[in-house]
Amino acid sequence: MQGVTRTMPLQIYLARESDADLALALGVVLLGVAALVVALTETPWGRLAALIRSTRPGRTFASEAAGAPYVDAPADTAAASRESDAGADVRVTGTITERGWNVDASLRPGLVTAIVGHNGAGKSTLAQVIAGTLRLDEGSARIGERVVDDAETFVPARRRGVAMVSQAPRIFTHMSVLANVAFPLRVRGVGRAQARATATDQLRAVGIADLAHRRASDLSGGQAARVAIARALAFRPDVLILDEPTAALDVEATALVSAVLRERLSQSGITTLLVSHDIAEVLALASRMIVMGDGRVVEEGEPARILASPSSVFAARLAGLNIVTGEAIGGPGMVGVRVGEGALWAACDSVAPGEESARVALTFPPEAVALSREEAHASPRSVLPGVVAGIDVDGSLVSVRVALAEGVSVSARVTGSAWSELGLGVGDRLWASVKATQVRAIPIAPGS
Repeated sequence: MQGVTRTMPLQIYLARESDADLALALGVVLLGVAALVVALTETPWGRLAALIRSTRPGRTFASEAAGAPYVDAPADTAAASRESDAGADVRVTGTITERGWNVDASLRPGLVTAIVGHNGAGKSTLAQVIAGTLRLDEGSARIGERVVDDAETFVPARRRGVAMVSQAPRIFTHMSVLANVAFPLRVRGVGRAQARATATDQLRAVGIADLAHRRASDLSGGQAARVAIARALAFRPDVLILDEPTAALDVEATALVSAVLRERLSQSGITTLLVSHDIAEVLALASRMIVMGDGRVVEEGEPARILASPSSVFAARLAGLNIVTGEAIGGPGMVGVRVGEGALWAACDSVAPGEESARVALTFPPEAVALSREEAHASPRSVLPGVVAGIDVDGSLVSVRVALAEGVSVSARVTGSAWSELGLGVGDRLWASVKATQVRAIPIAPGS
């Protein structure tokens, strides 16, 4: 039969006319192949593996990064982490030589700790070490009472009880929203009905229960971010890492997701590490803040305290302070930097004067800058000539950008009435004065 394609069913049909036994044998083969395909595609292998592993003595299930198939953990450790509402204590003390990273940091149980710093400061490295995607060269990492990384031990990411939510939600676009949130429970052996019920509760908690049966590919960025949060919290991880979760969202979605995070984290009691560049997000979510620079922890404490009195240049920048850097010069009980023919002074002797290699950053708030048409004479005070470079009116306050000498510029914040009395505009000359007692000196590391 030239030009005719004979499929298996057609071959069986034709064979039936000439050889009934052959037709029966071919039919059995076809049914066997179909049964094998169904078994391979429909059997819940993750659940079956979970049931087999649960029979191992001394082992039970614990949390792991969302999306990983399963996790083994010592029974006492996993049980303790689930029974305690305080969350897991996390401690990392170690080095990664290639990155010049040397950190001693801890996350307090049940609290949100924010980690901030300039690009390349080592924030993501800390997150990777805790998550188990990067191993320490020296030192150790501990989650709860369990050592997860040291010279003799390395617990892989899927067995650490750590969940991560990043800029990219990484949800499964071919699944429904409900199936996405139920997924980490199903692969841990939780029954279908229980997993779906828990997932529904989590979706309700983040405000998108009405989207449960929508395909994930049809979600907006803000909706996808909330699905990722619900999925991460569905199995109650020991540690939650939020790696700039709102960085890719628009303003409206950012506000909504931040509100969801604030509510869910305050209720969960899960130890959380927040990696962020958004100071508003840090203040809204975090109880503690770690400032990193050049692979080191340079400052840590309560966010409001650090921003009120920063001891690092990055924190000063976050707080909106003026920052003037340069080679340190000394004076009686003061340290300063040259600005043109004059100098800016701080009432501080924490930086040793006279050292040619010493550099210092002087920080002070815009409110500390007084503006005048004539040179003021008071002591101890820095009085420097400048030019009005920009004006920004915000209600009853006016922010004035003043260009000083040699490319140095500072901001001053005055009342609208005070600025009107000066009668100045962009391009006009004026004098800027700052009391030395309102200036703080921060040493700058060599090479910075």
